[in-house]
Formats: sequence, structure tokens, C-alpha cells
Amino acid sequence: FAEVVFLAISQNHQIKGFGTRLMNHLKQTLKKMGIYHIVTFADNNAIEYFAKQGFDIVDCDQVKDEDGNEMTPEYQNEIASDENKTIDRLYGCHNLNFVEIKNNKYIKFYNGATLMHCRIIKNINYCKLNEHLIENRKKLINKLTKISNSTKQRDGISKSKFKNNSHIDILKIKGVKEAGYNREDVKNARSKLFDTRHPSEMVELQARITGILKQLKGHKKAGVFARPVDAAQAPDYYNVVKRPMDISKIQSKLDEYRYRSMRQFINDFKLIVTNCKLFNPQQNIYHQHAVEFDRYFEDLMKQY
Repeated sequence: FAEVVFLAISQNHQIKGFGTRLMNHLKQTLKKMGIYHIVTFADNNAIEYFAKQGFDIVDCDQVKDEDGNEMTPEYQNEIASDENKTIDRLYGCHNLNFVEIKNNKYIKFYNGATLMHCRIIKNINYCKLNEHLIENRKKLINKLTKISNSTKQRDGISKSKFKNNSHIDILKIKGVKEAGYNREDVKNARSKLFDTRHPSEMVELQARITGILKQLKGHKKAGVFARPVDAAQAPDYYNVVKRPMDISKIQSKLDEYRYRSMRQFINDFKLIVTNCKLFNPQQNIYHQHAVEFDRYFEDLMKQY
């Protein structure tokens, strides 16, 4: 295996894909050398980057048994062998044995940092990932067409069916029954947006916020603000931030119809940005993420 000891992208070149390109070239170079594993110790600011490059967090406690005793490499292999065989065939190589790595001190274990590990797949060219994904998408669709009717096109509903606001039985639409739906499924498939318990004004507001939130979740920096801040990674956060807010909390309030106006939704989003800028100094990368995310939000609001 190879260990990434130091990796940094200058601040003015971040968020441009250079880090991903650098990692992809590293993976291709290591494959030529017969190396199919990369390990690194990442600080809190780097975990998100390495996760996007295919790294998983290694739980250092996995090298202990239920009684807290150190497991031997042989015992660890015995309890994990069945589960790993299938995965090993996918990657084309055996997984690392972190018990052996730790016992033999092949790498230095750092306090305050997170051990992360990435397996390199032999038959993937990481410098041509787009081409690889397109090719495999075509193969997947070809296989699905042999076992599914999802690609079959059926005749639409005749315009005459809509005359005089006539009711259309959904089960008479071609393809619905063939897809496996029955009368009970149709009765249980009503959308919340059409729930008559809520006035039309609230339904319209719900639809607007849903559209905006969907766009926000698709932003490249949305992951930073998707969930509550982990106090273990930022011990002082909740001493500084008294009104925490994140996208998951906004989604929960939306699902519960708690927004009575667009202003309430805007205030909650702005609270996410304000909290991040309050806790992180201006030169911090997360502060800059908040500024970028807020700018994207303002552009979205002009469309809605």
C-alpha cells in the first residue's frame, strides 16, 4: 500500500477539480507499480475531500475483539473472510489487514487525525472516469431491457378522454397494471402536496420551497450544511452557535408543514450561513463555502 503523508491544493485553486484530478493520476500511477491501496491520516478539514475520492474511514477499534483485546491478524481474517471474498473479487485484490499494519508499525498512528483507506479497482481507468461511466451505463440499460418493461413506450391517453372534465381510471392507462400496480396501491399513493387538509396557499408555498430545496441539495457544497455539526469534530461549536440549523432540519420542517411563509424558510437558510460564518473565521475554507452557498441561494430566489 501507499500512504499519502501530505496533500494540499492552494486556496485559489480549490473547488476547481484539481484535487480530484491529482488523486486520479496518483491512482493510475500506483496501479502501474502494482499498488492497489492508499491510506492517509486526514484532519477534520480534509475528511470531506478524501471521502469524495473514494476513501472510507477506518475504525481503529476494529482491531479489538468484544472484550477490548487486540485481535490477531489470523482471527480477524477468519471472521471477515466470507464477507470480504465477494468484495475482493470486485477489486481484484485482497483487502488490507489493519491489525498487521498496526502491530508491525508500518504507519504511524496520529492522535486527533482520522485514518482513511481507499481501494483501487484494477479494471478502471481513473483518468477516464466519464468514459467509463457512460460505457457502463449503456451496459446496464441493455441488461435492464431484457428483464424490465421500463423502456417500452405505450400509446398516450386520447384527448377525447378529457372532454367535460371526465374522470380517468388510472388503472386503464396502458402500462400501469403491467408495472404491478393495483387499486390499493393507487389509493395509498396520494402525494402530500394534494392533501386536502391544507389550504391551497400552503400547498403552493410547499411546492415553491420544495423546488428551491431540491436545487440547494444539488449544489456541490450542500454536503457541508446537510446535517447537524458533529460536536466531536467541533467541540466548541454549540457554545458559540446558540440556534443551530442545517438542511435536514429545514427538510423536516417542510415535511411537517411548519413553514407559513417564504420569509420563514429564507430566515432558516440564512441562519445556516450566519452560523457557519460566525464559527469559522473569514480565511477558513468553510466560511468561504458559506459565502458561495449563500450567493447560489440568492440567484435561486430570483428564479422563484
